Amino acid sequence: MLATLRGKAVKLLRRIWSALILPFLLAFFSNILLGIALWLPPLADHPVLESLKNLASRLSLLFFLPFLGLILLDRKALYRFLFILPTLLSPGVWFALFTQNIGDTLNSRRFGPNLPTPRTYRPQGAYRLPFQGFWLVANGGPDPETSHSWGILGQRYAYDFVIKDSQGKTYRTHGRRPEDYYAFGAPLLAPADGVVVRVQNRHRDCPWPGFVDPFAWSILGNYVLIRHGEREYSLLAHLKRGSVRVKPGQWV
Repeated sequence: MLATLRGKAVKLLRRIWSALILPFLLAFFSNILLGIALWLPPLADHPVLESLKNLASRLSLLFFLPFLGLILLDRKALYRFLFILPTLLSPGVWFALFTQNIGDTLNSRRFGPNLPTPRTYRPQGAYRLPFQGFWLVANGGPDPETSHSWGILGQRYAYDFVIKDSQGKTYRTHGRRPEDYYAFGAPLLAPADGVVVRVQNRHRDCPWPGFVDPFAWSILGNYVLIRHGEREYSLLAHLKRGSVRVKPGQWV
């Protein structure tokens, strides 16, 4: 009985935290920036900035409460948080969060409660997985419980794939280098016919598997963006440097 209630509470808190993670980060860093601004002599003790800082401080604490409850009930959530903490050093992450927040706001205004879902949207063509052989979904799904990042519209239906060996490992040796992982540099295919819109092929490979490179200028790394139809695109991201063989304008 207690295990069932605990499981339901964890699922509920995950959904709440997924929706609040962006507002929390924005409030948290707004609090820091406003604190720095109030420290500067021209703005010291400015009443409006002081009020905004207090508001940001209270909101960041309020938004953090669901995650606090989550890590108290689910130890894995705490481990995941500590694991991704170094990624917060990356300016690319913060630029991505900023642009994603703008995109989410525009899409929310455009679609309102009628955001496309796998049940309501009909693709303009037939899609397939962008690889051959057997891969494992490491992260991603069509609902709030399994989604890559349900609270971020641009990543709501994103998927992370890995290759596992017969022992269930995703890497050779100790897995300390990108080259140790079976999926690193594996051939990828276009998920459907389309035109290549944009390509990045010069981003350095992160030397620490599992983390976002603090020196990265883009959270996508190397990628290929393909247009398959009117307002219908696919994005293949986190690719090996120098592995992209297509160019913008090329039909695939």
